[in-house]
Formats: sequence, C-alpha cells, structure tokens
Amino acid sequence: MTHAQQQGHGHGHGHGHGGHDAFTDDALAEMLDLDAEIVAPQLREIVEFVGAHAPEDARLVVDLGAGTGTGSAALARRFPDASVVAVDGSAAMVNRLRANGFTATQSDLDSGWPEVGSPDVVWAASSLHHLSDVERVLRDAHAATKPGALLAVVEMDDQPRILDDDAGRALEDRAHEVMAAERWNAHPDWTGAIESAGFAVVEKRRFELDDVPPRDVAVRYGRAFLTRVRAGIGDKLPAADRETLDQLLADGVLEQTDLRVRVTRTLWLARR
Repeated sequence: MTHAQQQGHGHGHGHGHGGHDAFTDDALAEMLDLDAEIVAPQLREIVEFVGAHAPEDARLVVDLGAGTGTGSAALARRFPDASVVAVDGSAAMVNRLRANGFTATQSDLDSGWPEVGSPDVVWAASSLHHLSDVERVLRDAHAATKPGALLAVVEMDDQPRILDDDAGRALEDRAHEVMAAERWNAHPDWTGAIESAGFAVVEKRRFELDDVPPRDVAVRYGRAFLTRVRAGIGDKLPAADRETLDQLLADGVLEQTDLRVRVTRTLWLARR
C-alpha cells in the first residue's frame, strides 16, 4: 500500500483531502495497522493462495507499496526461505518499516523500477491504482522477473462496511455513493494491463470477509475509519448524516454500537 493513500483512502482511500489530522502520516499508519488486525484472516487466505501458485524455490519476494508492512509480514510468514523486500515511496513509511525489522527501500515507482534484483514473486496490494503509468510499471516488473515468476495484484472492491443495523447500513450506502463519485480507491479491471505487459493471468478471484472482530479492535477501527469518512466527504453528505457521524464518533458511542466488518478484495494472479 502506498503512501499516497494518506490522500484519503479507507484504510487509506480517496483523493485530495490532505491537511486534516485524519490524513497525517501517523493517522495513515494507525489506519493501516488497524486494518491489518481486522482483515488478517482474509489476508492469510490471499497470501496462502498466492503461495500455492508461486515457484517452489522462491527466494525473493518484493512488496510494492508496502505501507507499514502488513503484506510484507504475511509474505515473510508464507515464504520463510525467501528474502522479502518492502518498497514504498514514503520516507516515513520506509523508516517505520526498517525500525520494525523489514528490509525496505524507498522508491517512487512512477520514476522507475527499484533496484531489488529479480523477484520470484511481485506483490502489489492496493497500490497500482495510485500510479501514474501502471502499464509502464507492469512492463518494468515483467522485465525484472524471470520466466515462471508470479505477479499478485490485490485491490479492495469497495470501502469497508462496519455498521450493522438498518440505519447504519443506510448511512453507509449514502456515504459509499459519495466515495465512489469521489473515486476513493477507484481502479479498473487490471486484466488487460497485466496481459499487455506480457504476463499471463492465471486466476482472478474475489475474497470476502464478513466478521465480528474483537470489540476493542472493532471500535478502534470503526473510529479511525469513520473519522476519515467524516473528514474526507462530510461536507458532501446531508446534514443529518454529518450529525450521525459526529454522534457515532462521540466518546463511548461506538462501544455501544453493533459493529461488523464486511469487505471484499480481488486478486489478479499472473505468471511471467
């Protein structure tokens, strides 16, 4: 996940909302780390699926747009004999990654392919849609890899849903309409771009998560996400919805609110 997600993207999601406390480096990192706790079962399922298709002797795995290292950590667990290199364009994120023991390199993918060797697996989760020239980056990935290498692209299909009563779901429906219009986390079907770069798409699969997390994690995640929603699109919602969001974010309210996390992601798996 790239640092650009601080410009308003659900665990990072949207565009053009910088300057608010909800979109600082620290707030983004908190959101990414909370997301890691919430979606851990889904991430494990995706990484396991990728691992089942990866070269048996994989020795180098590269995580493009690593953020705080959620994907890198999952990849390291799945590929214990491989080196995992986390790549991110943000110095703050790279410093955080290194402080947490990751091998990390700072690189702006829009400026060129990082010097990371020849990966056996290239992982890009919620990062391609931030790039200016995805096709060029994918061509660079193809050129950097050997025959048999694997490309795994993951995108969130929609913003998370966390409110579990009728009124909350209706509020989320309206907020999602605005977020879609604002192109939060917008991305195309990457199949064409991946194949144009020379890869062969071997699988496109959707992974769903519908779960009631531990209460304390759900509350922290809900507060962080709804804070980003309120800051990012609050002025585009009806006054009644803004008031409801403010009430939900008041001290102690989410602790008494039914919370259930629902999120889907799509994986494109492609072979060099």
